[in-house]
Amino acid sequence: MDKEAFEAKIKAIGSCEDDSERRAMLGELYEEAGQVFDANKTLTEENEQAKEKMEALRSANQRLFVMVGTNKSQETVAEEETGIKEEKKPEPRKFTNLFDEKGNFINGRN
Repeated sequence: MDKEAFEAKIKAIGSCEDDSERRAMLGELYEEAGQVFDANKTLTEENEQAKEKMEALRSANQRLFVMVGTNKSQETVAEEETGIKEEKKPEPRKFTNLFDEKGNFINGRN
C-alpha cells in the first residue's frame, strides 16, 4: 500500500458508519503499519552495517596508501591522520657552525 492509499483509508475510516467495515479497515491499516515498521527496522540495520563496512574499507585504504608509500613525510602523514600539527624544534647549532670560513665567530642573532 502506498502513502496515498494509506491516507485515503484513514479518511474512509473517519467517515465510515458501519462498525464491522471500520474494524476491517483498521485491521488492514494495522497490518500495513506493522510491515512498514518492520521494513524500516531492517533498512536501518542494513544501513548501519553498510556504514561499518565503508568505514572499515576507508581505514584499510588509508593503511594501504601508507604502506605503498607516498611522497609525504612521516610528519605529514601523522598530521593528516590525527589533525594535529607538531611544531618542529629548531635544530641545535653545531660547533662547526659557530665560525665562518675565515674562523670568525658567527653571531647567532643574525
